[in-house]
Amino acid sequence: MMKNKKGLELSVNFLVILIIAIVVFGFGLAFVSKFFAGAKEMKAQLDSETQKRIEYLLNTGEQLVMPVNTKTIQSGKNAVFGIGILNILGNKTTFMINLRCTLMLDKNDNAKPDSELTKYCKGVEMSRGWLFSDSVIETVENNEQKIIPILISVPQGTPSGKYVFTVTVTYGENNIQYDVPRKIYVIVP
Repeated sequence: MMKNKKGLELSVNFLVILIIAIVVFGFGLAFVSKFFAGAKEMKAQLDSETQKRIEYLLNTGEQLVMPVNTKTIQSGKNAVFGIGILNILGNKTTFMINLRCTLMLDKNDNAKPDSELTKYCKGVEMSRGWLFSDSVIETVENNEQKIIPILISVPQGTPSGKYVFTVTVTYGENNIQYDVPRKIYVIVP
């Protein structure tokens, strides 16, 4: 009888330890999930000085503003750029902000060949990790303004140089261009 009792105690102890391990693992997953969700939100926020500059420029009547368009970003790091839109079209409008890598320059500002541009930047923004989104859709009420953060992440192992992104804002079913395109310059040291 003693053997069965010891065997039963061992099984119960094993089950208790297994349940505790599963609960601790679940709490660990929940914590990590919340941590990374919060980190992603924080990364996509603009600093207050940039927000104030965008608001000031929009209040002067400019339709599309991007006061900071050049940043130095280390390989494997990211930065947030901001674009402001003032809707003067007469009604509530949905705008699409498109980003496209259009040029890669070396340290002497000489254009790199298209093969390198294609390999490291052009057309591979999502797959290479350059951007969290290659287009953003925002609806803006008439005579209202909206500030949109644009998070750019430089993939690990990206060669040094200057990467130029063209930012085009369009609206409507026919993708009508709203104001002139803007440029973002990412310098990878």
